[in-house]
Amino acid sequence: MIKTLFIGQNLLELTSVESTNSYVLGMLKDSQVPEGTLVWAHEQTGGRGQRGNTWKSEANKNITLSIILKPNLKVDKQFYLTRVISLGMVDFLNKCLKKSGLNPKKSDISDESVHEVKIKWPNDIYAGDKKIAGILIENLLKEDQVNVSIIGIGLNVNQTEFGELIQATSLCSLTGEVFDLKDCIGRLCEFIEAGYLQLKAGKEEQLKKDYTYSLYQLNRLCDYEKAGRIFKAVLTGVNEQGRLLLKDENGETHSYDLKELKFI
Repeated sequence: MIKTLFIGQNLLELTSVESTNSYVLGMLKDSQVPEGTLVWAHEQTGGRGQRGNTWKSEANKNITLSIILKPNLKVDKQFYLTRVISLGMVDFLNKCLKKSGLNPKKSDISDESVHEVKIKWPNDIYAGDKKIAGILIENLLKEDQVNVSIIGIGLNVNQTEFGELIQATSLCSLTGEVFDLKDCIGRLCEFIEAGYLQLKAGKEEQLKKDYTYSLYQLNRLCDYEKAGRIFKAVLTGVNEQGRLLLKDENGETHSYDLKELKFI
């Protein structure tokens, strides 16, 4: 049983689907769907990610789902949804890893420092330097409002073999434990709903602070690439529009969107 007010209370469980986000889009065209509706697929054959990438996931071992939210949020504040969902994922994963005790004898990584869960801007979730989850948010707009948001989530849970994806990891790989997927979904919904209600209550500044604190490579001098040019900069945060803020070696701060910058 999912212990939330509305997120996940209307749950549709599918054996296989091309993309949960695409499936939800079809649902929205045909009928009125209550806020918090969750579509969970045991297998996703054509999952989508950021930059037009695909999300590859082994059937029956991971979480691939979409949640319908109706935030009635101003378009210029839509990045707060990214903050809410990303922080919900971080809080959920930190609780799972803390509860497991991170058994180094069973884990594929013995150094506990690399289990630190962070948000790789804008909404990939990393454990250490490996990707454990991704988020794809698709907003339906009405005038200057975000009327409906489709929150797509892919989370590696029990998969342990990733082939050529050497920077991927999972809860099972990190802890040596096998997790109950439905139980994980229920607990994840609790964390996401808590953050969403925080946004509804006007706690925007706290969400900004928490998101910034959780950023991967925050305050570290690292390499980035723009238009084929590699440069060093320090990640200092994200602006109101969700653009990444980097301070270069001359001390000047510049903002970047997702399409023009790569992490090296």
